[in-house]
Amino acid sequence: MKIHFIGIAGTGMGAVAGLLKAAGHDVRGSDEAVYPPMSEALERAGIPVMCPFSEENLAWGPDTVVVGNVCRRDHREVTAASAAGIPLTSFPAILGERVLPGRRPVVVAGTHGKTTTTTLLATLLERCGLRPGWFIGGIPNDLPTACAPGEGDPFVLEGDEYDTAFFDKGSKFLHYRPFAVLLTGVEFDHADIFPDLAAVTAAFTALVDLISPGGVLLASADNAIAAGLARERGQLTYGLAGENADYLAELREKSPAGTAFTLRDRGGPLGEFFVPLVGEHNLRNAVGALAMCLRLGVPADALAAPLAAFTGVRRRQEELGRGRGVVAVDDFGHHPTAIRVTLSGLLQRYPGRRPVLVFEPRSATSRRAVFQREYAEVLAAAPRVLLAPAYDQSRIPPQERLDLDRLATDIAAGGTRVTAHPDFPDLLAALRREAADGDLVIFFSSGAMGGIKTEFARFLKE
Repeated sequence: MKIHFIGIAGTGMGAVAGLLKAAGHDVRGSDEAVYPPMSEALERAGIPVMCPFSEENLAWGPDTVVVGNVCRRDHREVTAASAAGIPLTSFPAILGERVLPGRRPVVVAGTHGKTTTTTLLATLLERCGLRPGWFIGGIPNDLPTACAPGEGDPFVLEGDEYDTAFFDKGSKFLHYRPFAVLLTGVEFDHADIFPDLAAVTAAFTALVDLISPGGVLLASADNAIAAGLARERGQLTYGLAGENADYLAELREKSPAGTAFTLRDRGGPLGEFFVPLVGEHNLRNAVGALAMCLRLGVPADALAAPLAAFTGVRRRQEELGRGRGVVAVDDFGHHPTAIRVTLSGLLQRYPGRRPVLVFEPRSATSRRAVFQREYAEVLAAAPRVLLAPAYDQSRIPPQERLDLDRLATDIAAGGTRVTAHPDFPDLLAALRREAADGDLVIFFSSGAMGGIKTEFARFLKE
């Protein structure tokens, strides 16, 4: 089958494109621009990418067109496909229709931690011989690709609550018909499509209600909504010592290299483990993944070695480079909670360094004023903050936009030195001027920031 992806550089789109390519389909795609790591992954998969968007990109005659949810009804390639009579679909729909039948889908969902936890779960199952398939909305370090068909029964999927396409406003994960769900927590996010927390909760409730009879739900005990969904259904929770959880981690030792802990269930200790990731949130992710493996029949003593060898995911606490006494780190964090827990974890990995935070309001939620106060609070925890310009706010009513001037003022009120920059070159120039021995520069953005992260890392190494 000839399949064309509009917006193939998106993490989910690129992963599904690779999965269908591996299944033997002729896959190509288009985007406005493509950057690492997705450009590298698509090249390795042998998937041609056409840039920029154009009606001519459909001249190769695809049988169907997969439309990313960034595309509107009037997108030039969408209108060209419709005019040519080429059927439109979405990546969750084609994944559910052509890949998942006959498998046991294990969906990792939640406001935070989906990519890391999905990657960890897939890696553990693969290393323990279950030969799972997987679909990850990111680039894993320890697996050959972000997606693989696998040969075994489980198929591990990162489940996104965002809507599917302009013609399908339901959450992506509703297409996956789960046997099991690992729910990392529920918070308000995606302010462009969800009016409030109740609407977000309804989406996750719909997901867990799709779990097949005899299936599994595991939910984080530290999140009241997620834990409530599990307990209402007689299902299980996971967490850290001191929480009312069915599976929990008792901390033994924290170090820059990671965290050692004892895993317990209601019956007692299950084993000693080490996760080579930092931060309390990653310890919690590890407990959830281990608990799901146990529920899927993997013995506890088989899990310690593959967990200790896990190295994570690109763009999640990823060290970009070091030099001139400075370390630069890239992180996808764009929600206030994600920024807070990531900063805490990185200070565990790099003790004694001065955190310098570079924040780009790029996601649909971060460009809005809904977390105006919360962003000021989490960013003010660092002594130095540089603010990039907000990504296109033209379609957001002025009164609903994140106010960068007010954000800078509120951050500075706590004693933090903060500067707002008109463009990326100006921000990069400031970083180059100021970079000092002992600094830990952390880029927080869901985008590529115009390539300045790579440029700064190159500057450090010169």
